[in-house]
Amino acid sequence: MVTNVNVGQLLPKKWGVQVPFNYAQSEALITPKFDQFYKDLKLQDRIDAANSEAERQEVKEQSEDYTRRQSINLIGVRKNRTTEKTPRFYDVENFTFNYSYNKVEHRDFEIENSVNKTVRAGANYAFNFNPITVEPFKKNDSLFTGKYWKFLKDFNVNLLPTSFAVNTDINRQFNRQKFREIDLTGNNIGIEELFRRNYTFDFQYTINYNITQALQLNFTAANNNIVRNYFLNDDFIAGEQDQRLDVWDGFLDIGDPNRQTQSLGLTYQLPLNKIPTFSL
Repeated sequence: MVTNVNVGQLLPKKWGVQVPFNYAQSEALITPKFDQFYKDLKLQDRIDAANSEAERQEVKEQSEDYTRRQSINLIGVRKNRTTEKTPRFYDVENFTFNYSYNKVEHRDFEIENSVNKTVRAGANYAFNFNPITVEPFKKNDSLFTGKYWKFLKDFNVNLLPTSFAVNTDINRQFNRQKFREIDLTGNNIGIEELFRRNYTFDFQYTINYNITQALQLNFTAANNNIVRNYFLNDDFIAGEQDQRLDVWDGFLDIGDPNRQTQSLGLTYQLPLNKIPTFSL
């Protein structure tokens, strides 16, 4: 089952709210004809030979291959501009929100129970500034009058950045898996339930600045944090994990710094078209 709907259409149009909603769910069950442990026996014959209802259910589930998937997505939640007012840096229309949740449950002959959960939530902010350009020599006819000085007469400075953007993402991957004790002789030592968690918090901001018409600056900084709130102590390598905690526990914990990158770029275009010797 898959459902796609823009919930924002249920709200007044003048609000300009956009809420794209996606929901999907599926189940798959494979029941083999023959038992997965005793390959030469039909599954139904072994079920009929069981001594109790609980044993019959256990024999049946041991051979089945079952998978259930569920996903919920809200991608691009925002408010569109509905007026002609001048955009401001504090407007709610500058924000965009995203949310995604996926869950997969599985069991088969080797895996008694497996649960995978993935959650991603993020918020983006972006704003384009209206340029404020200063050209100090443009209207001064007494300076830089020669044609070879045109590139100086056209000198300009932009007082505001061109654009500013911030992105934040919470990413969480959770896996719980228990292998099935398929040795029916009772001599197996058993395997403990396994847990794997990968929780991160990412933050990035970008500034684009056209300092002049010929000089552009771009600066980007990105931070990656690791969240380890599921450990019972500060030993993150060999420490014991709290098995009771789910993917939602401490969801707003931003974690500890792991990696940081910064990038600075400058682009300059030589004003050759304003120098008679080089212009065509």
